[in-house]
Amino acid sequence: MIDGLDNNDNAVGSVRSTFSQEAIQEFQVLSSNFSAEYGRALGGVVNIVTKSGTNDWRGSAFFFDRDDALDADNAFAPPGVDLPFSQMQYGATLGGPLKKDKTFIFAALERLDVEDNNIVTISPEAASAIRAAGFPLETGVLPFVRWSNTAFLRLEQRFGTENTLTVRYNFASARNENPEPWGGLNAKSRGGVLELNDQAASVALSSVLSSSLIHEARFQYSRRDYDLGTFDPLGGPNVRILGVAEIGSELNLPHQRLENQYYFVDSLTVHRAAHTLKAGFDVNHIRYETRLPNVKGGLHVFAAIPPLGLATSLDAFRRGVSAAYVQSFGDDTDAFTNTLLSAYVQDDWRVSARFTVKLGLRYDNERLPEPYPSDDNNLAPRVAVAYTSQDNKTNLRGGYGRFYGATSAAPILGPRLFGTGQLKILQLSLPQSAAAYAQPGHRFASNPGIGVPSDFRISPDFQANYADQGSIGFDRALSDNVSVSVGGQYVRGRHILLARDINRIDPSTRKRPDPNFVGITVQESTGNSWYKGLTVAVNKRMSRGTEFLLSYTLSKAEDDFIDWFGRFGPQDVQRPDLDKGPSFQDERHRLTFSGVWDLSGYTDNAVLDNWLLGTIVSYGSGRPFNALAGFDRNGDGDSS
Repeated sequence: MIDGLDNNDNAVGSVRSTFSQEAIQEFQVLSSNFSAEYGRALGGVVNIVTKSGTNDWRGSAFFFDRDDALDADNAFAPPGVDLPFSQMQYGATLGGPLKKDKTFIFAALERLDVEDNNIVTISPEAASAIRAAGFPLETGVLPFVRWSNTAFLRLEQRFGTENTLTVRYNFASARNENPEPWGGLNAKSRGGVLELNDQAASVALSSVLSSSLIHEARFQYSRRDYDLGTFDPLGGPNVRILGVAEIGSELNLPHQRLENQYYFVDSLTVHRAAHTLKAGFDVNHIRYETRLPNVKGGLHVFAAIPPLGLATSLDAFRRGVSAAYVQSFGDDTDAFTNTLLSAYVQDDWRVSARFTVKLGLRYDNERLPEPYPSDDNNLAPRVAVAYTSQDNKTNLRGGYGRFYGATSAAPILGPRLFGTGQLKILQLSLPQSAAAYAQPGHRFASNPGIGVPSDFRISPDFQANYADQGSIGFDRALSDNVSVSVGGQYVRGRHILLARDINRIDPSTRKRPDPNFVGITVQESTGNSWYKGLTVAVNKRMSRGTEFLLSYTLSKAEDDFIDWFGRFGPQDVQRPDLDKGPSFQDERHRLTFSGVWDLSGYTDNAVLDNWLLGTIVSYGSGRPFNALAGFDRNGDGDSS
């Protein structure tokens, strides 16, 4: 969030463009706050508070430079090869009064230029075969660039001491040649290049209606123009040579998306004796215009086929014997709206001078487009307690809350395009897949009318995802400036969106449950996640010119899914619960040290005085990964 307003890309669940860090007053990180006014996230909430102009004109300028001379050697680089890298980041800010004590302005500009590289490690033998088949391929160290421009403007008008009107505008444009990661066994042709324009304008009015009554209203319009093109010069099919290489266009490229968002927030706060009551609601209406050419370019999978004398996937590729082929035909464009509604009420009750209870209830609702069903019973209770000891040196805290998330818009396209027949997808196996590879461009120019189609459906009992979170902890002051804290957290995620092919081949009968379709992909809210964490930290506040924070986290993250999008489905589609195991985000150990040393007063030298030295050092244990077999191990028709 930015100044309490949404800043998420609801299509894929990521953050939208922001602006220069020089325009940020503070970051508010709410990982277990349990306030009912926060929602639409199963994890935490980060709120960026922006800077405002003051009664004094102030400005700043900065320049950051980093090049390959400051980088360690890359373990995957060829011997003796220098990997080029350059990063330049620069900008300026200016703020001050347009009218003393009344009208203020603040502006910031920033530019980022990065020259980077990836290393394609496809073997010389495979590279030679790929080039001989007519596919362009570069291996070794390959450069790419990223750049971005950001602009920020904030105007603030005060009407007496009771009312403050704030207008904010931010703009970002960017180009990124590595948004679809390539390198290793993935050729550059599999990557994409992103062109992005992102802007938002907001207006907020804060009114002190009385000594015990505060009203806040905020509105934001934002527009995100997202264009992700392909690096493949042929614009041809994606070719997977299992365990050897992946070349050609990524399955969903080129992809365009225009997102217009209208967001309104209103809240009222009342102070009454020992109670602080707050109630509010918000409406987020989003319109999408998008194109998602899912597999329109085609997909060939080459795998070992021992009965045909093809001992490896590379042997099959040399012979042009594609084990499986997928291609879609039809109109890949769509437009739809998604409206998110919420309302909440909460009470901060000061039971005594040392004991506080926070009680809250939140309601979330998504008006998803057809064919998604509505889930209208999303009530989220919140409760938290805090206690301070009589010597004011120990704080105890704990809480529980339910947090509903938002459904990403990107997977909505599957049932809307394929489920309605607007797009039709064919999956072919031998010998038809090999015939497809023999076509000009290795794909069909139009629907050949052969093979068995696939289907894409939405589960009729689809539900909104949510997480139950609980935490407990304490802080103890060891001295005036040093404290230690211990905290535990548990998060249980439910009804997480995933896609599952329910029409895989039954290895015992060698038949599919529904012979009218090859694959039947069902989007369902059956994913689960589990997280347990324990954190111990020592914090020294600024004294004698130094401050530091040392923290250690022991955690365990598990789930029974990978994502709603991608090729990695459950190993047994009839028993997805068997996939419960360490999450891709599982990091068992993490140790972080950060510190600041203020040199002010240590010397009378005008050059050396007033310097701040800071550092952050972190260690994290390795994260798990899945190794692919490279062949259809269990005979269900999935070669990956």
